[in-house]
Amino acid sequence: MAWLNIYQGLKQAIQDVIAPEMQKLNGNITALSAEIGALRQRMDTFEKYVDQRFEGLERSNEERFKAVNQRFDYVDQQFKNLDKRIDILEHYWNQSLDIRERLETLEGRLKGR
Repeated sequence: MAWLNIYQGLKQAIQDVIAPEMQKLNGNITALSAEIGALRQRMDTFEKYVDQRFEGLERSNEERFKAVNQRFDYVDQQFKNLDKRIDILEHYWNQSLDIRERLETLEGRLKGR
């Protein structure tokens, strides 16, 4: 019987002291779990926001790079046109030198007469 009284006393002590603390810990764990869930949700929302911002920056930069590339293409085309014009001028220059030499030759012949 003495063991039964000790058992009953221990059981009562556990129910009076430990059980309420366990309930309190269980409540704290539940509250922490809810806070962790809310934090995860906030982190997911923030991650989506950051992803959207980076996507926006990428689109903006792509548009800017396209504009810059178009400008470079335009400048490149202008240089090609300039090269063509220089080639044409060089051709005419060579022709004019040839004509000048012929004229000098003809003038020399005319003076020699």
